[in-house]
Amino acid sequence: MCLNVWVLQVAYYQLSPSIIARVCIYVTIIVIIMIMIMIIIKIIIVIIIIIIIIIIITFFHCSLFKKEIQIYCIQVTDPMRCWGWLGLIVRVVLPACAVKKISETFPSDNYTGFHPTL
Repeated sequence: MCLNVWVLQVAYYQLSPSIIARVCIYVTIIVIIMIMIMIIIKIIIVIIIIIIIIIIITFFHCSLFKKEIQIYCIQVTDPMRCWGWLGLIVRVVLPACAVKKISETFPSDNYTGFHPTL
């Protein structure tokens, strides 16, 4: 095998153009595939980061407002058990026993009780 620059250059020019074209096409295809793989990997990484952020936000949100969420669930499900689905607009007064039990189970520093408008 000869490594003389001039001999290699003559051998290069003697190659048929179709072989050079095929090599260029193969190299182009390989580069495009590599770019696509890199883009797919970046998209997967971004999706994983978004999922982790959603999990963290959900965890902290639920742990910070767990008491309020439980109270809301009780206030929504208790009338459903008594009167069925009332819709979004219809409201009913909770029974006194339910209000008392909710107040005892989840004491609040801010809530002072119901004050009717005069």
